[in-house]
Amino acid sequence: MKYPDIQRTSQSGFTIIEVLVVIFLIGMLTSVVVLSGGFGRSPEKDLEKEAQRFHAAFNFASEYALLNRYEIGVFIEKNKYEFLVFSESKWVPLDKEKVFKSRKMPENVMMTLQLEGLSWSQDNLLSSWMQDDDNLLDEITLSEKEEEKKKIPQIYILSSGEVSPFRVKFELDDDASDDDRIYAVTGKFVAPVELAGPLEEIELEE
Repeated sequence: MKYPDIQRTSQSGFTIIEVLVVIFLIGMLTSVVVLSGGFGRSPEKDLEKEAQRFHAAFNFASEYALLNRYEIGVFIEKNKYEFLVFSESKWVPLDKEKVFKSRKMPENVMMTLQLEGLSWSQDNLLSSWMQDDDNLLDEITLSEKEEEKKKIPQIYILSSGEVSPFRVKFELDDDASDDDRIYAVTGKFVAPVELAGPLEEIELEE
């Protein structure tokens, strides 16, 4: 009995090992892109992340000041901020914790400090205390500016738990997104400070 010839046809598929290698390489490339921040990021996510980070760092600093009896300040300049501590009659970087080190905003995020025109600043005891000509912080501010031009904080966190009145707004650069949402971190009397957002600009006006 003769059986029909079974002709062997060539198959153009991949072996299991080849498929696994391809999957592995894709996974490696995806991990590199994600870790480098080039995938899955958006201006809106950057904005939210930076506002939350500053809010958490500030409240942590207030607890740190209270527990360690430190006088802490926040220095803000050109879309970056840094926590300082008053030590040996001068302000120096507070770098004992990573969260307190200098932080620069991403290119698409703008950070704005507001100290004047806050409706609650008149009732803040620390605000009145800072205006006293004999106040130690005022004397230090003048001497450092005149002599060494060192970093002088615009926001103060006292070991008593009080904070100087402020508002820091986080918003997107006009070139980065058409989204007008903003976040605001507000300090009124004592810590913890408040985080609000996303909000419209009109909602922040007092």
